[in-house]
Amino acid sequence: MYEVSEGRDEDRDSAIRLFWKVFEPTGNLDEVKKEDWAQGWHRPENHDWAFVARQDGRVVANVSFFSHSWNMIRGSNIKFAAVWGVATEPQHRRKGLIRKLFTQVFPKMREEGHSLTILDPFYRPFYERFGYALAETRMKHIFKPSHLKLTRGPPEISNRELRNPEAFEVIYEVEKSMARFGSRAFHTPRTLRRMINSHHFHLLERGGEPVGAAKFAFKGPEGNRELIIGYSPYKSDYVFPSIVELVNQYAVQVQKVSWICDTEAPVRHFLAETHDSKSHSMGCMMMRIVDFEKYCKQIMVPEMSTEAVVLRLKDDYCPWNNGTFRIEPADGRLAVDKVDTKAEIELDALGLSAVISGHTPSKMLREFGEIECSAETATNLEAIFPQDSYHSYQRF
Repeated sequence: MYEVSEGRDEDRDSAIRLFWKVFEPTGNLDEVKKEDWAQGWHRPENHDWAFVARQDGRVVANVSFFSHSWNMIRGSNIKFAAVWGVATEPQHRRKGLIRKLFTQVFPKMREEGHSLTILDPFYRPFYERFGYALAETRMKHIFKPSHLKLTRGPPEISNRELRNPEAFEVIYEVEKSMARFGSRAFHTPRTLRRMINSHHFHLLERGGEPVGAAKFAFKGPEGNRELIIGYSPYKSDYVFPSIVELVNQYAVQVQKVSWICDTEAPVRHFLAETHDSKSHSMGCMMMRIVDFEKYCKQIMVPEMSTEAVVLRLKDDYCPWNNGTFRIEPADGRLAVDKVDTKAEIELDALGLSAVISGHTPSKMLREFGEIECSAETATNLEAIFPQDSYHSYQRF
């Protein structure tokens, strides 16, 4: 028999041992216990919760989530629940333990004021059964250093390596500007401090104003080294050539460059050769609506969307979302009311998340057979929830 409940302090060592066995089997358990993510397990005072399944008092399955509020999602700042630490000991898998944990996790998320949750999936179909839909598109460009154009940025833009982790606030202002491309989850102060502390973190400035940033890392042995640019926000296109110039300087002694960035970042424009470069989408974040009514009232919608939609929802894990709703856009906001009329479309939790995430437009979802409704209804839904290039930082 299994006992399923919120985590307890006395579960900490057992939970970390579970993570070690599942995620870090070749590592040293004592070292794993010292890592930040392990120390942060179930710290409600830090807005981090864990739910566990125990057998004989030992944790054999876990689902954790923490509150994140550094973001701009569909024009509004929305506190969301970021799921992590989904793990089950191999001998206890296929027994529905994660399902049982999510039945307690979702109500806790709602209790803590979350209307939205995101996660980084290890296998998308596994999380689709819990109502999570693909939500993010970002790009990874892989190329030889010699294929990057020798570019010079505007002379008035300077760069310097940041060494003071308390300078994270100026970086945050640059990062916030990326919301011009769509919904974004921004790095927390803790994460920005850690990135600055790890060195090779550059700030670009014009006239003393921060206008861009870039974080560099190296991987692999000498003779087969890879340069990784995993962070490169910029306030305007005018700044981007200066980031490319900096990449050229760092790429002198490497054999390969991997640049992970927003889909909007014009990396390929600066490649002199593209025939053997590789660029592919990294859609690895999923989202789920936890509280439909609350989410609708929080977000902004395009002012040109004017037509209401009546939809019927069935959500087995979040039953408070069940019912028939009329959503109506007005002046850039969305009114939502429960009604007793015929619905134009019926959606389960996965269908709702797919429509709202904006990764795939509603008209396309209809053509794919993933939602069933009239062409007019799909058009109206897409006007309310247009395609949105949601972008989160990797693995939170």
